[in-house]
Amino acid sequence: MTYNSQSRVSDGVPEGPDAWREVLADIDGVLAGHGLGPVVLEHESSPYLDDARWQEELHQRFGTTNPDEYWEWNATSYSDSQWLNVTLTDTTKDATGHAADEAREYGWPLRAVGLSFGATTVPAEQRDEFRRALEPFEGLDKPESTTSD
Repeated sequence: MTYNSQSRVSDGVPEGPDAWREVLADIDGVLAGHGLGPVVLEHESSPYLDDARWQEELHQRFGTTNPDEYWEWNATSYSDSQWLNVTLTDTTKDATGHAADEAREYGWPLRAVGLSFGATTVPAEQRDEFRRALEPFEGLDKPESTTSD
């Protein structure tokens, strides 16, 4: 069973990339206390860094190749079967005005920090069966966890 929370969204966001990195660092501090890994910015994640097509999509979306000038950052923290998604948005940085128009159309704030949490769990009624299925693997080294990215 997978649980995905509703997004919790602030009514503002600090100004500038240094402040955005401070927000992410603060979130990392909280996550570390709960067993989750650090948040990784999508535009800095290794699967995308060398992908020219992905880089072009980012350029088209944000009008720049400089992430410090992006109007939105998306980041995710993973740990085994749970994850936290973080979105920092300041549509006023979009010179085209499209991002602000879209935000207004859907009733989203123009500037916000958004958080959503998800986890994959075993339903209570299946827990004993799940534990029995794991018994042959007890004592073995666990493989590296993966994500759907």
